[in-house]
Amino acid sequence: MKKTKLQYFKFDASEWMIGDITTCTMEAQGLFANLCAFYWMRECVVSLGIVQNKYPEHAHLLNELIDNGVIKSNEDHIVIEFLDEQMVDVKKLSEIRRDAGSKGGQAKSSKCLANGKQLPIYKDKDEDFVLPKKQTKKVFKRTKPSKRENKHRPIFSEYEWFRDDVQKMWDEEWWPLKMEKGCSPSDNAIRRALNKIEKFSDGDYDTALEILTQSVDRGWTDIWGLKTNKKDVNRRGSRNFTSPEGVEYREGVTVR
Repeated sequence: MKKTKLQYFKFDASEWMIGDITTCTMEAQGLFANLCAFYWMRECVVSLGIVQNKYPEHAHLLNELIDNGVIKSNEDHIVIEFLDEQMVDVKKLSEIRRDAGSKGGQAKSSKCLANGKQLPIYKDKDEDFVLPKKQTKKVFKRTKPSKRENKHRPIFSEYEWFRDDVQKMWDEEWWPLKMEKGCSPSDNAIRRALNKIEKFSDGDYDTALEILTQSVDRGWTDIWGLKTNKKDVNRRGSRNFTSPEGVEYREGVTVR
């Protein structure tokens, strides 16, 4: 069965329970529910004659609905007011969407013409048709902070270690790397990164520089503490160390 354009309408249970429909018999209420579906499917345009022909054995129930004001008669058509109100809203929404789609199509066409691109050319259904070429993914290049990003500079002044080489590493290396992967230069993003550097470096300038350098060298878009060199750690997890006398020890063994 082919689906109609209007597949459903709003049903308010409270309006039903306190409305005039409750004064009708249960048989009349059942006929009204059936009529609502038929009325909505026909886009709220149904003649009285069609209803009488559709329900010839229930003419007395139809008259009961009309007498109780549940269904009204307008010349030779029936009227179900709450469905008519919904139909008006549906048609207004349809017009708004149609106009928006038309404007969007015109804008797309104008953009293609302005860029010197050819619009899709569709031929006869029995022939091949030409589609526009697939757009390639935009590649972002590393750049220095923009004027928009410079508005966040007051945040950096809160951190004493953010200066000289640390600032240069941030501006020219790490932050552009982060931007390449779609991060936005928001206050929250900047402050989170600075707080992590503050935490892992304990506010030390040299450690902060090493942390940023580590993230750049390893292509990280986040901040992590300094990673230890695994070559200086033996299989049991204990480190080599040197005594004040200059003697190197490893696992209780003196290394000469």
